[in-house]
Amino acid sequence: MISIGRFLLGWLLGAVVAAALVLAAGYFGFAFDEINEVFDRQLKQLARTVLTVHSAAEQAALAPAAATADKFHRSFVTQIWAANGELLFSSVDAPALPLLPSPGLHTLTHAQTQWRVYALRTPQLTVQAAQSMESRYGLASELASKLLFPGLAAVSLMAALFAYALRRGLQPLAAAAAAVEARSVLALEAIPHHHAPREVQPLLQAINTLMAQLAEALAKQRQFTADAAHGLRTPLTALRLQLELLEAGLAQADQRETLSDMRGGLDRAAHMVAQLLDLSRLEPSSTHWQPVAVDLAALARSAVGDFSLRADQAGLDLGAETEPSRWVSGQPAQLRLLLDNLIDNAVRYTTSGGRIDVRVWCDPASREIGLEVIDSGPGLNAEQRARAFDRFYRAPEVADRQTLPVGAGLGLAIAKEVVARHDASIELGDGLPNNNRGRGLRVRVLFRCD
Repeated sequence: MISIGRFLLGWLLGAVVAAALVLAAGYFGFAFDEINEVFDRQLKQLARTVLTVHSAAEQAALAPAAATADKFHRSFVTQIWAANGELLFSSVDAPALPLLPSPGLHTLTHAQTQWRVYALRTPQLTVQAAQSMESRYGLASELASKLLFPGLAAVSLMAALFAYALRRGLQPLAAAAAAVEARSVLALEAIPHHHAPREVQPLLQAINTLMAQLAEALAKQRQFTADAAHGLRTPLTALRLQLELLEAGLAQADQRETLSDMRGGLDRAAHMVAQLLDLSRLEPSSTHWQPVAVDLAALARSAVGDFSLRADQAGLDLGAETEPSRWVSGQPAQLRLLLDNLIDNAVRYTTSGGRIDVRVWCDPASREIGLEVIDSGPGLNAEQRARAFDRFYRAPEVADRQTLPVGAGLGLAIAKEVVARHDASIELGDGLPNNNRGRGLRVRVLFRCD
């Protein structure tokens, strides 16, 4: 993932280093040019001085190519030539530079070394003052190197200032990202943007517009589901009452069977409407609900008690195995809805003579409170478990063995919604053995301890 801060910092530091290199090269070139100019003037002055000090007669008294100590810096060498081209004088250890054909400044290469030579000519003598270019390069490099450490310190300081400035400059983006991350489908309030930097305001305004559209779409969805559920519940209840009246007045067995099938269909429709209404209440809303302390163990025992009559009529052994109390943070009505749907599923799919256990336990090591509903029904294979939380999904071969009217396939979907709102987790596993050598189903919900 590309980081804007690192990207900008890399380019800025690269630009600073490149500018520093260009500046160093420019300074070296400028220093070298200045050194050349100064030393060229010194060569001219040296040649004039040598010419003034040494007269032609004095030079003639010298042995050809005699050497005397050079009173100047050893990087300078001097030569005196007679008019006939005879070398009369040369500095100590001076190279055998050739006699230049014309006066003035020249640059020549001798013995793979560059020399800067100034020739001063009179009718009797030619004086040459020379200096190697290596000494000039060395002096320019020395001057440039003295600026290296201050330059590196300046670059390091600029890098630190750039990093600090970028971090401060990108803080509004980080704050905006934190504000967006804090939002969810449960809280779609607009993000304040009036005090944000000018560059960030369009982004925040676009996000606020998108969240407003999302909130409106969710509100319409919730309203539609609630309206549909409320609208269907009343006529379904009226139809059920009318069927009961018809059943009481009919004697023929086939007519009663037909009416019984109609009752089953109405019961399924009524059950689906009730679950759709539950789902509409669980859909994300723009307001937060305040969690309270809920005794999950007591809630489980209460739910088992409410389902006991129905379990007895279906020939099922329904029991609760809980500790005296286990407290979790949540919404009591939603947690009761979770238990009702899990137990209702177990009762629907477990055949007569089966067993259903509801357990609440605590694991001190992991600091989790667990809720389990375990049955000896047909269970679900791996493929079916992967889709079990989808809305309206019912495994065909499992539905065929359902003991009560066919459900809508919303029980586990509702359970998943409740679990998500309580920041818990839900998983499916093997339950209790049954007569068909199956393993039943275990639904486990894990809550975090406060």
